[in-house]
Amino acid sequence: MIKQITAVQVEPPHISANELAKYVFSTPAEKKEILRNQKFPPAYRVSYYARALQAILASFHEGQYHETELLQAAERIAALPAKSKQEASKNKCNAEAVHHFCRLRELAIPPTGNHQFIRQNAHLMREEVKISIRPEIITSNLGEHFFAYTKLRFSKDKYSADAAEIGLLLLLIYGHAQVQPRIQFDIEKSKLIDCFSNSVIEGHRIPNYRQKQLDDALREIASVWDQIKARN
Repeated sequence: MIKQITAVQVEPPHISANELAKYVFSTPAEKKEILRNQKFPPAYRVSYYARALQAILASFHEGQYHETELLQAAERIAALPAKSKQEASKNKCNAEAVHHFCRLRELAIPPTGNHQFIRQNAHLMREEVKISIRPEIITSNLGEHFFAYTKLRFSKDKYSADAAEIGLLLLLIYGHAQVQPRIQFDIEKSKLIDCFSNSVIEGHRIPNYRQKQLDDALREIASVWDQIKARN
């Protein structure tokens, strides 16, 4: 009797764009912790800055972010009841993120066109690593034959400014992969809003050496992924 052997599908190394951007500039110990959390995530996980993101997107209509709505949302978030110090700190950070964004709102406005919020992650394969990435807003302008992405980033870590450029680079790589015959991806109209560093980074401002830093990090992740073990 011949036994049928079923191939076991192995999940490739995977990481979110935000954590990958941070990984590039982390210490070896920090890198190991990032990969452990990516490989063995908790069963239920919600983005730390989900409330800030929701408030910012809700304030965007008629082609602009509305200051009054942003400030009111920040007040509501700060006033939310908290069952622990950690939850109170989370609410405070989310309210603070909205306040920071409010100062950037004019620079953060997407280009003219049809704006659509993106609710689900997309995936990008690079150097044998699966990267989850999601722009918050896609803008399409069929008259000018382009589309562009807008992404929000919330991070207080010490690598924030450098990591933001890696985050935008990933967004541009993903955008180029979505190009269609009659509509092109516009690098210069795509941007990343890094709320806590109070900066808006546009595609044409990314230094060339960032791509080498990115690819070096991805190759490192692919090489050590199998060595990452769950916590005991």
